[in-house]
Amino acid sequence: MTNYTDLIKRLQETDGADQELDVLIYCAVLPDYKPAAAGNITFDSREMWWRGFKPYPPLTASLDATLALVEEKLPGSARSLEEYWRHGDVSQGIGGWEAYIFPPSGQSGDCSHLSPAIALLIALLRTLEKSDE
Repeated sequence: MTNYTDLIKRLQETDGADQELDVLIYCAVLPDYKPAAAGNITFDSREMWWRGFKPYPPLTASLDATLALVEEKLPGSARSLEEYWRHGDVSQGIGGWEAYIFPPSGQSGDCSHLSPAIALLIALLRTLEKSDE
């Protein structure tokens, strides 16, 4: 059983792309891709992340990368991503995204965040956390 609580908290607190979180989430969700030694990873914005010859996907920055991870981890799951506006005032630009994942078996996870990719990542981690219970 993997504990996703710390990753969920960090995702909720971030407001944009974060390469360190990308690597930590990918390694937690797909542990076979963990690097051989922690010393091989440095969190430097100028470097590319590598697992073998393929870069770690930019999960927190890319909705496509996040959708691919959801499909890889929970194949056949239904997903929903909806934009919303707080206080019903679109002109203020105060809104966000609601994400839901409905796996074929097990409990669903949901989340809201300003970033659609991050909302979907949190929903994925919550779904996985519920399925491990």
